[in-house]
Amino acid sequence: MDESKQITAVNVKDMTTARDWNALTDAFVKSYTTAESTRKLYKRTLRQFFKWVDNVRGSSSSLTRLDIVAYNDYLFSVGLAPLTINSYLTSLKKFYSWLHEEAGVKDIAKGVKVPEKAQRYEKNPLTATQSKELLDDIKNKNTLRDFAIVNLLLRSGLRTVEVMRADVGDIVEESGRTILYVWGKGRKDKKDFVILSPKAVEPIKAYLRTRGTVRRNEPLFVNNSHNNQRRGRVQEKDERRLSTRSISKICKDGLVNIGLNSHEYSAHSLRHTVGCALLEQTDDISAVQSVLRHRSQATTQLYVKQVQRSRRIKNATELLLDEVF
Repeated sequence: MDESKQITAVNVKDMTTARDWNALTDAFVKSYTTAESTRKLYKRTLRQFFKWVDNVRGSSSSLTRLDIVAYNDYLFSVGLAPLTINSYLTSLKKFYSWLHEEAGVKDIAKGVKVPEKAQRYEKNPLTATQSKELLDDIKNKNTLRDFAIVNLLLRSGLRTVEVMRADVGDIVEESGRTILYVWGKGRKDKKDFVILSPKAVEPIKAYLRTRGTVRRNEPLFVNNSHNNQRRGRVQEKDERRLSTRSISKICKDGLVNIGLNSHEYSAHSLRHTVGCALLEQTDDISAVQSVLRHRSQATTQLYVKQVQRSRRIKNATELLLDEVF
């Protein structure tokens, strides 16, 4: 019997110490075949739950469905967004479902309603004018690298993590088009891709020329810091790779510079901008879904609603009343 089976064979009511729950959490995470980032999220959110249980009840034994409901109410009471609450409760539901299957422990999270992931837009898209202002600002005040990054985000709809993971060799020529292979969200390889228009790829080429000779397996975008070069040691590839935090900061600084200084505007706003801009140009939702690599067209449909809302405001029917009386 492997370690995870031995752990889950123990009655959950006997697990009254944090160490036991930590062991269960570790076994659950190890058994889950998904992306490493998802496993880390499960581990973090589960340990946060058991920490809350210890603070409220003083013990994590004999938990019931009411405890899950109380935790749900607690998450709402501290003002967390529905998307964040969704991630916490999803972790719990998957954990107790797994525990039930492995050890026959009652699934106390079953039936607890998880908030919808997309109840509202948390990030606003940019208008065409704002997008041009952002590109001009980045181009005039920053490096070729920063302009290439923001320009790529605005012309591809990539996520920051996808830009971070990109290597030089992921850009290839196929059938007369320039393609960037993408390591997408929740994926384990680079099978997804986006088409790079001439305006998207030229700034990247200009930036790469400043780096001299580059190998295919090098990160597409690297940090400019020499902090990691200690005692003359050459930086490893992962040390040189620009982080998602740095990419987000580059975008946020540019947004602030053009007057979009609120939590509603961030690097992810650029992805929303792409989705909305494309839907303004075409009614082919499937095509836009392909560009954004949404698994479900229901997600793409949310951008349709955003576009409809923008059109509703721009072409306000109520204004016609001023011509009547």
